[in-house]
Amino acid sequence: MKNLGKIIIFLHFFYSILNAEVSIDAYVDKENVALGDSVVFNLKINGNDKEGSIPNILRLGGYKIDQKAQSTSIQMINGDIKKMQKFTYTFTPSKNTIIEPIKIKIAGKIYTTKKIAIRVLKNHNNEEKGFKLTIKAEKKNLYVGEPFLVNLLYQQKLSVSILDIKLINAPGKENFWVKEQGKEEERKTNNLKIVKIPYVYSAQKAGRLNISEAQIKVATPVPQRDSWGMFVQSSKWNTLISQSVSVKVKPLPEGINFVGDLSLKVKIDKQEVKANEAVNIEYYISGKANVEDIPKIDFNIDNATVFSEDKEVKHYIESGKYRGTFIQKIAIVATSDYTIPAFDLKYFNTKSKTIQTLHFDATNIKVTGGPLKQKIEAIEIEKSPFGGKEDIQVQKGFSTWLALSIIFIVGVLVGLFLAYLFYKQPSKHYKKQRDLKYKYDQKYLLKLFLPFANSTQEIDTMINQLSENIYEGKNHIIDKKLSKKLFDDVYVP
Repeated sequence: MKNLGKIIIFLHFFYSILNAEVSIDAYVDKENVALGDSVVFNLKINGNDKEGSIPNILRLGGYKIDQKAQSTSIQMINGDIKKMQKFTYTFTPSKNTIIEPIKIKIAGKIYTTKKIAIRVLKNHNNEEKGFKLTIKAEKKNLYVGEPFLVNLLYQQKLSVSILDIKLINAPGKENFWVKEQGKEEERKTNNLKIVKIPYVYSAQKAGRLNISEAQIKVATPVPQRDSWGMFVQSSKWNTLISQSVSVKVKPLPEGINFVGDLSLKVKIDKQEVKANEAVNIEYYISGKANVEDIPKIDFNIDNATVFSEDKEVKHYIESGKYRGTFIQKIAIVATSDYTIPAFDLKYFNTKSKTIQTLHFDATNIKVTGGPLKQKIEAIEIEKSPFGGKEDIQVQKGFSTWLALSIIFIVGVLVGLFLAYLFYKQPSKHYKKQRDLKYKYDQKYLLKLFLPFANSTQEIDTMINQLSENIYEGKNHIIDKKLSKKLFDDVYVP
């Protein structure tokens, strides 16, 4: 009898489900949604679905479905047994849209949902929930190329619980260069938490320019019941969209490309050197200006070799203010006195609203130990025992053709004799030292050849190629046999 009672209860339960009246309900979690936020479309079917059909919904309001979910529950209320199926569809509209009525066939009957309008808000801050997102520009009137700070500010009430924050879109960059994003800063007031993200902007052209809206998403905890009626904690993403900011940009004066507030320092490590000893120069330009536009400093000096490294530009934010630096390093090697040329850089000073010039005077460098210069000097030659004396202007190192012939013959004989001795008994130490030199890298090769700069065209070409490979990133092929031959030709142990 007990089993019979259970069977009767089960049959009553099953019969109630089969004959339960069917109804449908369609709704969305929100009809006003922020741009970039998602909408959840819910479809509930109460009663029996004999065919067990699942609504085949692929798009809503013209937008594809991002996520689907389904759940089923059975409840007994006042002796009535009810079955409920719930289908959820998540999509993300980018503008106002309408979810048209959807037809669903259940147990041979057609059911139709209601039309739902969705409104997409472009500027949405959810201030009523305790969030706010704003953009603040350091200046609203500026010049083309002038750097200025743009701060993205997020404000949140301390009483609001937050699970996560994601930056979706930074402030708009169209018609602007963005040089640097500073470190995120956080501070708290009596009832607010404020997070600031600084950016360094500069305008690419003149006119009225617009910095478009920024967008972030904030996850907040949401308690929900599961299919068993238990409370579980889930999260809900809220989209915050800031306002846009408009700035007025003026053109620079004709012929001026740099703008801001600049200073110049030039360091020269020595002003008197030995022949083939390098002089190192460092140009340091800093300030609140478009330093990245300053061209590489390069120049030529007669009878000297100039090595220019690539410029080094840095941007940084310090104590809430932007600064930029430009560094250029140059090395010069020569065998005689030379002059480092003057340097001038014109820029528009935004404080004084005037054109100013950074200036460095030309600097003389004294070189000692180089080759001697021929001089013209007076010497006395006695014409005859009977005549007087006569002053004749001649060039040092020159005499009559006979003297020249004798000097030439003696020089050749001495040279042949020395060559014979050198090749007859070469220095083992020299051979070992010479072979070792070619096992080093290109920087070492450059050091070996620098003392022989300006001696031959082939050596000057070798020095230039090595310098460009090391300091400019070029890929000249260095012939090891040729470099060894050139070094052997000039090296004297």
